[in-house]
Formats: sequence, structure tokens, C-alpha cells
Amino acid sequence: MPVFLLAGIALLLGFFLILLSALFDRKKTTPSSSLEEPLISLEVLQTVCLALVDEMKLQMIEAEKKENGIDLLAENPAPIIGGKYLFRGILLKKGETVPLPQIIEFSNTVTQERISKGVLVTTGQLPPEVSRLTELAPMELIDGKRLKQLMEKYQIPFALTR
Repeated sequence: MPVFLLAGIALLLGFFLILLSALFDRKKTTPSSSLEEPLISLEVLQTVCLALVDEMKLQMIEAEKKENGIDLLAENPAPIIGGKYLFRGILLKKGETVPLPQIIEFSNTVTQERISKGVLVTTGQLPPEVSRLTELAPMELIDGKRLKQLMEKYQIPFALTR
């Protein structure tokens, strides 16, 4: 009888720890109401991505705006080294991190569409776990800090707000 009692207590303690862990995880990933609006608008993010396309001497094929971002498809027409490039701009609030599944989904899109290179640009942060992923498609990841440097380089005002 004491073995069943001990097993029951251990089981209840396990469920309690799982519940506690889930609550703390939710607090980490849920954006708080004190987060600021994005430092730039979707139009400015598109301008930065277009400037990257231009600097890389690529030809635009199509652009598609999304709810919190943009996809640009461009092409390097050069023989042998040419190919398609997919730029995905993700607009996040200050302090937010791109969810890892979203990065993996972008990598899968690059692979499935046979894109030569993917470029993911975000106004937020990248999760630290992304550096440990070994099976990502060929792609560049540009976080908010690097984005600000690129905007300064191409003389695009960073302080433009919505």
C-alpha cells in the first residue's frame, strides 16, 4: 500500500511541475503589453529588403505583403552562379523573438521551392537555438541589430514609425 501512495504522490508532483513549467514558458513567449511598436513600418522594411536586392544586383520577380511582413522573390540572371533568392521580412515589436518554427518553415520553403538562397530579415531578435540547427537551407539571418546597421549603410531612416 505505501508503494501505491508514494507512486501517486510522485505522479501528482510530476503533473504539478509540468503545469508550473508551462506557466513559466508562457510568460517568456507571450509578448507583454509594455512592448513597444515596431521601430519601422512595413513599408520601410520593404524598402530595406528592396535595397538589399538592388545592392546584390538581383532582378525583382515578385513581392507579396503579409500581415506582419513581406516576401520578395528576386533572381540573379548570371549563368552558372545565378538563381532565385527569397527575402522574407518579418516585422516584430521591440524585444520580440522570431519563433524557431517560423525559421524552420522558411528554411523548408527555400528547400522545397529550390531557391538558391533565403534571406530572413527581422526587426526583432533571433532565437539563440537557431545557431545549433544544422539542416537549414542556405540562408542568411538578419536580426534587428544588423538590420539597423544595413539601414544606416543604405541611408534609410531607422526612426520612421507606423
